[in-house]
Amino acid sequence: MISIASKDEYEALEILQALIKSKHISAVEAWACFSKPVAVNDFKKHTVKLNKAQISNIENLRDKVKSCLKARAKKRCGYCRRALGQHGMSWHIEHVYGKTKFPDQIFKLSNLLYACIDCNMVKNNSVDRANPFVFDIINPNKPEFSYADHLSFVQLSTEHLHILKYDHRSKEGKNTYTKLKLASLESLEIMSSLNEAVKELSERIDDRLSELLSNGENREIADFLHKIKMNLPLE
Repeated sequence: MISIASKDEYEALEILQALIKSKHISAVEAWACFSKPVAVNDFKKHTVKLNKAQISNIENLRDKVKSCLKARAKKRCGYCRRALGQHGMSWHIEHVYGKTKFPDQIFKLSNLLYACIDCNMVKNNSVDRANPFVFDIINPNKPEFSYADHLSFVQLSTEHLHILKYDHRSKEGKNTYTKLKLASLESLEIMSSLNEAVKELSERIDDRLSELLSNGENREIADFLHKIKMNLPLE
């Protein structure tokens, strides 16, 4: 973020970085503070206090980051390439390398991209939290990255039917298809177009997920609801 931050904005960001380094707050807590800065941020081990100028600088930098990522995303999820704005949380910032294992990467633009709520949540469980950790899926931020080298996808829509189909072309593409459960997205896309009840329930779950994830304190409930959504085509 250094390249797009003003001097004051970067100094405000350095406050959060220093607190992570000193282990007063976690990277997850620092990101929550960056996403929604307020005067008093009460966390488990430490309370982060920000003045009006610092809050304003963080908000300005956050908006710059969002604009930069939106321009890069071209209105599509970095992993599944579905159109953002149609699936769950419209613009959700994703960390390619997760916040918990890579705290030094959380404020680097090269580690940020926009992803749909489905890919973000599945990746968090199947890749970011995996033990042992192995990053063997696609990295859309990698220099010279081409989605078509790893995955191809086809979307066909009529008035009453929507079809989404992927084909992996590389090892990373195959791992992405498997670990991010793109097969479930294929099924969900079709069933949502054929069954109004499935579509309505899926959308209601997405709305609730957005609410739960906004404060970062209800991950277990969010994971439970998302598993229900991803299994809707099987019911």
